[in-house]
Amino acid sequence: PATLSVIVPQTPSITTQPSSKTALLGSPVSFLVSATGQPQPVYQWTKSGNVMPSATGTTLAFASAQLADSATYACVITNAYGSVTSSPATLLVGIPPPSLSAFPGSNHSFSLQMPGTPNFPYVLQTATNLAPPVNWQPVVTNLADPTGGWSHSDTNTAAYPQRFYRATVP
Repeated sequence: PATLSVIVPQTPSITTQPSSKTALLGSPVSFLVSATGQPQPVYQWTKSGNVMPSATGTTLAFASAQLADSATYACVITNAYGSVTSSPATLLVGIPPPSLSAFPGSNHSFSLQMPGTPNFPYVLQTATNLAPPVNWQPVVTNLADPTGGWSHSDTNTAAYPQRFYRATVP
């Protein structure tokens, strides 16, 4: 007796699209894509439209994200019956928030400034004391400007006898 297997040809179809990410410099980050198709599809990742020769799996992983990894990534999925390209996913790598600089203003106000990564989101948080457990509350999320500058003005300082600030990332 012989066994006959019939494979119905099927062009690749993406079942999981990669999603955009933000990551801190040196942290791990990865993209995932998955697809169906007969015969089994092969995967090829691209960075800003350029083929990444060694990136041929369902996952594109960075063990330690670098600033140069900030780009748009997509995956071309191919089999003998066709190909499909995933949605683009953007990776934005930023430096950890450095120290904030405070500058006094008039009428119980001051501004906070810090250098950062251009267009990277930073979150300003505040607490009224530093006794554990500290209850940090978000104040604002600001994108650093195209030069990397980041600032926030606090005009309501009279309402708090003391406030502590820190910058974090989402």
